[in-house]
Amino acid sequence: RSSDLGPKFPADWSSDGQVVTYGSQWPDYRYMHIWIVSLSASEQQHKAFPFLQHSHGEYSAHFSPTSGRETPRWLAYVSNETGRFEVYVRDFPAGSYKWQISNQGGLHPQWRKDGRELFYLTLDGTLMAVAVNPGVSFEFGAPQPLFETGLRFLPQYKIWMDQYAVSGGGQRFLLDRKSVV
Repeated sequence: RSSDLGPKFPADWSSDGQVVTYGSQWPDYRYMHIWIVSLSASEQQHKAFPFLQHSHGEYSAHFSPTSGRETPRWLAYVSNETGRFEVYVRDFPAGSYKWQISNQGGLHPQWRKDGRELFYLTLDGTLMAVAVNPGVSFEFGAPQPLFETGLRFLPQYKIWMDQYAVSGGGQRFLLDRKSVV
């Protein structure tokens, strides 16, 4: 199967336990693409499919949290489609609508456990917070700086590797100190 080809870089597992997203450069080996695979409790195998596959890089996909057995409604990710890394959100699973969240560059989106806040890092390592109204449509506020982390993203591969984690309530953050300069 073609979905078995190429290296895969796991990014997130949906809170309902049914869907995984990962990055892969397959099939072009030029750009990182966002792939989705559904899981089930049965032995049935599901075919992975490209959620985003464009002629630019897309990284760090994270599902919005849900409660119970609900399917995630939103997927936050990073793209360099404008020539600079920015954070976006798309509706899930269709992927038909897109919202740009960051406005001065952004990496590593992470959701608060209740889905009411989205965090990301600016290109200079400042942690930002964006209020989210998780309703029928996707509504969000202006990005607000929280604090300078000291994280830097050189070498290049660090742009697609998570550099921090958020506590469930969004009040505490764990930083990868190896990435601090």
